[in-house]
Amino acid sequence: MRSCYFFDMDSTLLEMDQDKFIYVYFDAIKKHLSKENYNVEEFMNDFNKAVYLILKNDGKMTNEELFYKSMSEKYDVNKVYETFNNFYNGPYLKLNYVVEKTKNPREIIDKLKKKNKRLVLATAPLFPYEAIVSRLRWAGLEPSDFEFITNYSNSSYSKPKKEYYLEILDKLNLKPEDCYMVGNDLDDDFCDLPDGFEKILITDHMLNRKNKEINKDDFFMISTLSEFNKTI
Repeated sequence: MRSCYFFDMDSTLLEMDQDKFIYVYFDAIKKHLSKENYNVEEFMNDFNKAVYLILKNDGKMTNEELFYKSMSEKYDVNKVYETFNNFYNGPYLKLNYVVEKTKNPREIIDKLKKKNKRLVLATAPLFPYEAIVSRLRWAGLEPSDFEFITNYSNSSYSKPKKEYYLEILDKLNLKPEDCYMVGNDLDDDFCDLPDGFEKILITDHMLNRKNKEINKDDFFMISTLSEFNKTI
């Protein structure tokens, strides 16, 4: 019997339209940068370059180290850190209006905890821990609900790389055969998942940007979050 559930967060446990969130997220960053007297267009180009490097990270340093190494080529790292810290503790907290608030996430996690299942929040580690925890709380959950939460400080790879999952498995002394992966993104969550995982596709806000044909035989379950809640 499998002992661990890996959960994607955005548009899986956190019930929201991910594309809408990305839009309001970048809009809020740009407004914040403008108030802090950055050249917004130039900074965002450099920011996107740094994020791209994280997505291609080869594991030689953490995602956080790689991000600030890239930004340090043109900016004072301490100032950039302070800028983002102010953002994530200020304007960012007001973006929770994009979330659909239901009881499903809390009920799902509580049921699995009662069954002594190990829980991992396997969210894209592009953000600081604090920013991820804020979004987690928008879903009615707490960091203490999870044994491990990926973020840019503790991860050296990112989705959809297989190494992202292997790094977590190694840290937690798990095997793929011990685990389910619960996600909504056919590319980021499942395309390079190590063999042995059972796949659970959540369809409420499913992302299938490459219009892949969905083979039901590839998945342990395909359901809405509410339907998944009823099966536990």
